Amino acid sequence: MRGLTVRVTLAVFALVAALYLSTQRVGVAEAQTFNLEKAVTEAKTPAEHEAIASYYDKEAATAKDKAAEHRRLAEIYRTQAASGRAPLQPMGMHCQQLAQIYESAAADDDALAAAHRQMAQEAAQKK
Repeated sequence: MRGLTVRVTLAVFALVAALYLSTQRVGVAEAQTFNLEKAVTEAKTPAEHEAIASYYDKEAATAKDKAAEHRRLAEIYRTQAASGRAPLQPMGMHCQQLAQIYESAAADDDALAAAHRQMAQEAAQKK
């Protein structure tokens, strides 16, 4: 009976491991398979332009998250510098600048996504 329990446990463990690893690889493969340069160069159909727009949406969301993170860090550095830790002030300014850069990048990515959505509509109308 013990041998059967061990075999069943090992089989369940192998199944769980296989399912877990296969879902991780799908995400990695999906991220690696999108070639932005190729997509932009070859985009003709509405679906192709929408895929590019989705890519830029994800990039914009990431940039917005980074901007928010650096805004929070800038505030922390400002607070600590105000409490007498003067060397932290340049770090707060650095984080503030990074937040602005990320916000600008997010706005650019949003504009690129909108442009590709417009191209998708135009491509759909040509059909």
